[in-house]
Amino acid sequence: MKNIFEYPSSGKSELIEKLVSSDNVTVEKIVSYSNITPEDFWYDDSRDEWVIVLRGKGKLEFEDGKKLEMNEGDFYLIKSHEKHRVIETDNPTLWLCIYFQ
Repeated sequence: MKNIFEYPSSGKSELIEKLVSSDNVTVEKIVSYSNITPEDFWYDDSRDEWVIVLRGKGKLEFEDGKKLEMNEGDFYLIKSHEKHRVIETDNPTLWLCIYFQ
């Protein structure tokens, strides 16, 4: 058994742990340590991504200019091919991401 809230209190950028994976669904725990996405990069996944902030806070930016500030307990569904990046996080921020078709 593991605990979702167990992770190193400090780190260099991001810790990504795949918790569950099947043909149609992937669940990841991501711990961001003041990590931001490079300005010249956009995440562009072919799957939908449901994301929730469990600890800390983060800010997402979308290619269309929309910005989304996420605090503990906030969740959002990022549609497939909705290009986005992380522009700000607490140190650390714990995200839970569920990718699905």
